[in-house]
Formats: sequence, structure tokens, C-alpha cells
Amino acid sequence: MKKSIIFAIIIMFSAVLYAGPFGCEMGWKAADYEKSGIEITLSKKFNGYSSYTINPINKHPKLESYVVFIDDELGTFSIKASTGIIEASSFGTQVKNVFSELESQISDSYGESETLDILLPGSIWDEPNYWMMGLYKGERYLMAMWTNVDNSSIDSIGMMTRALSTSSAAILLEYSSPDAETISDRARAANASVF
Repeated sequence: MKKSIIFAIIIMFSAVLYAGPFGCEMGWKAADYEKSGIEITLSKKFNGYSSYTINPINKHPKLESYVVFIDDELGTFSIKASTGIIEASSFGTQVKNVFSELESQISDSYGESETLDILLPGSIWDEPNYWMMGLYKGERYLMAMWTNVDNSSIDSIGMMTRALSTSSAAILLEYSSPDAETISDRARAANASVF
């Protein structure tokens, strides 16, 4: 009896230890989150899939909210997380520092990213002290992509900044499964069919 309890604890601990991002796995259904001890709450139903907020076991100190998208048939196909509001100077130093920290840590697990910090041609917000203004006006982008992920259940990872004002921003992170594009195309076709 004792041996079977110890074995069950080891199996459960191993599943959490080796699970994917934040202790979640692509392909999981809502019941799998509950079985793993992850709180999950339905947010919204779409055409063939639903979004859920989760309270994962493995959290990152810089990330505050976590959402998973679960297809009725194929299970989890997208795992998203975001920071809280990052207050920043006009130079965006604080946002860039958090972005750099997250990018470095994700790269430790998934390899180097392709990172872009670009200002659109013709933008007037080209001085360093207008970095946040450019981001807020949608004329500057700071993002990273991991597309050669050596993981069969994760197709790509994307991270981007989003300005909430000229002095605050958030960083958004998304893990996508190989099924994500198929599910997205299917949902688009279903939505278009109403016309």
C-alpha cells in the first residue's frame, strides 16, 4: 500500500515537473487541467473552441494572467500569458528590461529567438525619448519569435509589447501548437459561413 502511494506521488510530481509551459500541455482538455491541480475557469465560447483563465502551478514572477484556448476536438492549442502593467519612462527602459529578461529565459529553454525592435518608416517618434510614444501610436514594435522550437507539441512562441499609454505597457506571450493554424482556419470558415 505504501509503495503504491509513493509511486502515485512520484508520477504526479513527474507530470508537473516535466509538463510544458507553466505546467500545461498542448492537447489537454479542461478535465486534464483539473486533474493536474490547475484551477481553470471558462471565459468565452467561440465557434468550436473556448478560452479559459487558469491559475497554473508553475508561474513566472513577471507574468500575472494566464489563458488557454481549448478546441472541442483537439484540446489545448494556445497558451497565453501576460505581465501586469509595467510603468515606464518615455525611453521605455523598464519595458525593454522586462522584455529582455523574459526573452533570455525563454531562449534558455527553446533556443534563440528572432527579435525585432523597429520603428515604422516615416514615423516622427524617432528620438530615444519618444520610444514609448512610438509604441503607443502603433508605429514601433518590440517582439520576439521562436519558430524552430525543438518540441513536437509547440510549433511557435511569440512575445510582443503592447502600450497601454505613453507611460505604461504590458508584454504578451503566446505558445502555439501545430494544430493552431488548422483550428484558426476552421473557425474563420465557420464564421464566414454566416454571410
